[in-house]
Amino acid sequence: MPDANDPQVGNTSSETERRNLPFSARRFARGLSHDVGRRGRIKIQHIVAAIIVVVGGIWGALATGLFASPAVNAAGTGLFYGNPGQLGVQALSILGTAVFSAVMTLVVIGLTRLITGPLRIDKDNEIIGLDNAFHGEHAFDIQG
Repeated sequence: MPDANDPQVGNTSSETERRNLPFSARRFARGLSHDVGRRGRIKIQHIVAAIIVVVGGIWGALATGLFASPAVNAAGTGLFYGNPGQLGVQALSILGTAVFSAVMTLVVIGLTRLITGPLRIDKDNEIIGLDNAFHGEHAFDIQG
């Protein structure tokens, strides 16, 4: 018979696996779930919450340029270990990623316009609602 004081009793395998994650990964997962939970309460859109991920990625890249340690990788050192050039490399990589993402976004938008036409619906159909305008259905009855 299982011992009621055993911490494994009543835990699902996912709870056990979650408990075995490294501390920093657990803290990251908690922060992410906290952000996702708060998003519903404070009514911000998903794209605004994605900014948190972007800022975190930028900080991670810059932090590599600052804190890269020869104890971890003898070939790479950061600003605090005597290599200020690494911070510049990291900043350049952030800029390159931003430019690449912007250009590819414009390419995808252009291809989408070629295939489907304009990306914006006309004002009358927007007011009526797309479900009603295109399908004759009401998805939501919102009074306001």
